[in-house]
Amino acid sequence: MTEITVIIEIAVFCILIGILTVLVNYARLSSRSLLWASNDAIILECKVSTYSAPDSPREWKIKILYSYKIGSTEYHGTRISFGYNFFQERDQTMLQLEDCFKNDKKIKIRYNPCKPNQSVINPGISSNLKRAIFIVCFVVIVFTLFLLKQLF
Repeated sequence: MTEITVIIEIAVFCILIGILTVLVNYARLSSRSLLWASNDAIILECKVSTYSAPDSPREWKIKILYSYKIGSTEYHGTRISFGYNFFQERDQTMLQLEDCFKNDKKIKIRYNPCKPNQSVINPGISSNLKRAIFIVCFVVIVFTLFLLKQLF
């Protein structure tokens, strides 16, 4: 192995560990959101668009803007869930958003009492975030085994 190869492999390993750290911290925040206070919010904008790549299932992307008041301060939020806001199936969250948008435009959100500008409609860890953590963990393990094999 050359020095350049070793440096590149160490850099890739560090980047993978960095990505994994960010994802795990994001997962911790998303799991804490289950304990956040709840409040009513009003949907200001809601757009549902479809996306379909060749040889992949159809996906829906939701862009939303909602406002909520904590005391006398008004906040705005855009987060549906912690994770990617693409849905491969018309799941319960998506149906709830479509229904609320058609009706009175009121929804329930969770907000962080310590940082009221942090809010989410669907608290907890999304399946997309779980999938991303699993994939990055798998890649880190495979890459680590590859590096160990080269050393011994």
